[in-house]
Amino acid sequence: MGGNRATRFNGFSDLNAGYIWVTNLSMMEFLEQGLSKAAHLRNATFFHLSLTQIANDCGFQQDSSIPAIVEALSGVATHTITIARRCMPGLRILDSLHESVYKFLGLDDYKNDPAIMYQPLFQSAFQENSQVGGSWLQGSDTVRLSMNRVDFAEEVLSYPFPVGAWRDERSDMTADEFINLDVPALACAEVDLKAANNPNLLAFGVQWSGTAVMREWITQPEAAMLKTAGAKIKISNILRGSSVSDGFELPELITNDPLTRSSYSAGLVAESFLHALTSKRYVWNSKNLRNKYFFPARAVYLKAVDRMLSYNLAMQMSDRNYIVSSYGLGVVNIQVTEDLYVEAVKDAADLGFAIVASKFRQK
Repeated sequence: MGGNRATRFNGFSDLNAGYIWVTNLSMMEFLEQGLSKAAHLRNATFFHLSLTQIANDCGFQQDSSIPAIVEALSGVATHTITIARRCMPGLRILDSLHESVYKFLGLDDYKNDPAIMYQPLFQSAFQENSQVGGSWLQGSDTVRLSMNRVDFAEEVLSYPFPVGAWRDERSDMTADEFINLDVPALACAEVDLKAANNPNLLAFGVQWSGTAVMREWITQPEAAMLKTAGAKIKISNILRGSSVSDGFELPELITNDPLTRSSYSAGLVAESFLHALTSKRYVWNSKNLRNKYFFPARAVYLKAVDRMLSYNLAMQMSDRNYIVSSYGLGVVNIQVTEDLYVEAVKDAADLGFAIVASKFRQK
């Protein structure tokens, strides 16, 4: 509860049901303990970032005072929900903040969506995040570099994304012709990474979970990313869209004032918008789908934009000889030894990163 001192509790029944309590329990732990039916409890994914990640972003270390961490997190959480409700009057707080945003915006009627006919193609073109292959640097720790979340979400969501009908057609157009089409499109492409500069950094088909995804189809933003790196792209089919939106604008409350744009809580709200608009959707009783997920054309396209922009950030750190382990949502994770940590912080600041989080202390 924002502004109150942290106190211990013996069981979840001790917690005031008039408040929302975000726990550090994973989704699996939450379900195993039967807590999903408790209307006032949430698991660690409520803010998309875990409580541990938020605490690290705020500069807390593993040996920091637990009550101090909890009180700071409570203040961040209270401020975040206050901003979210001011941006979206009448917002209902659901299982997660991004799910609350998604429902508020009224996105996706999958039964009547033109993309329903081409779900295997959109699924193939969708890559949630990027895990870079390679060995672990001995004696190092992961340093998490984050862009200003409001700035990054605004940049991704400003890109036009596809709406309306789709048409499948044979095509042997070049990568440049595909990238420069005046309508959104997907391409069935053979991607040759052998000629690419630092092909591992492209992380084509490799996600944070460590599992590979089948990548037969790509979007125009990802084609541009692959071409920039020097990869060879051979196209055999395209799925041509019919119309394009003008992008999505974040609420003025978090974009108009420079001080609010720099607020950590405003950043969590902006990232919730970004996550809501770029996520695949779990669908109950999905008789019309081959699996339980629906891949909106908007989400597939904007996720590719996110990957392209995040790749550019990762490439800049890689060019400075840092080992990149993963990237996505304006975050780049690098491996750094403690003796090079201060230099890494300086380089990150030079490149415009707003937050540097690690177990290492700045001296």
